[in-house]
Amino acid sequence: MSQIHRHIRFLPLNQLKEKAVDLSLFAYPSGESERVSEVLRELELLGLAGIGVAESTGKLAPFLLGKGGRGMVFLGLVDEACVAVKVARTDAAVPTMEQEATHLRKANTVNVGPKLFNHSTHIIVMEYVEGETLAEFITTKSRIEIAEIVEQVLDQAHLLDKIHLDHGQLSNSSDHVIISPRGKPCIIDYSHSSQQRKPRNVTAFTSYLIRTILRERRNDPTLLTLLKQYKEKQDETSYAMLKETVTRLISLLE
Repeated sequence: MSQIHRHIRFLPLNQLKEKAVDLSLFAYPSGESERVSEVLRELELLGLAGIGVAESTGKLAPFLLGKGGRGMVFLGLVDEACVAVKVARTDAAVPTMEQEATHLRKANTVNVGPKLFNHSTHIIVMEYVEGETLAEFITTKSRIEIAEIVEQVLDQAHLLDKIHLDHGQLSNSSDHVIISPRGKPCIIDYSHSSQQRKPRNVTAFTSYLIRTILRERRNDPTLLTLLKQYKEKQDETSYAMLKETVTRLISLLE
């Protein structure tokens, strides 16, 4: 585990109450005790060996990896391995994790996204992806390194297009792509994904690149033409041409 998480310790589920851990985050934002109890039961049924806790404002609380509009993400243990545990918010527009788990499982069929281990009504247990966000990566790395990562993300986005799964948030990829220390990107968070609408993962991610690192090329006629062609066809030829152009333009950045 990284240096930033060294202050975390894992407690077995049956010790969370014994150690007076504040578990209200399991029912965020309402803090309802009945919901907390329900989450604890589901964690046990899912085989969680423990939950990561840390001191917060003078008391122990589950360590929060991330907070989104539909779920709270914590660190857990399954068979001595770290996992990410996403718990549905009590005020989420979608009250259960069933649909998100279904979409993540679909992404996993083409080796995209964190590996789904298990899920229940309110919880998803998945691979813990540690690394830096794409936003952090593109501000610190060379243009060649950025081009290599972008190529991999485009390939993953194209795979999602091919299985007709629209991620839904790649137009703002800053926090939805994590790059591991070994240089492998992972598209995370399938809370807004859909198999009903037309997939636009490659075009959404390319639009993000144009707004961020390719701003000076936003009116490039070749890039815009290829983007339009892929949007219409989504075939292998138009994808290959678009990917080659995008990665070449990034590698030429000053």
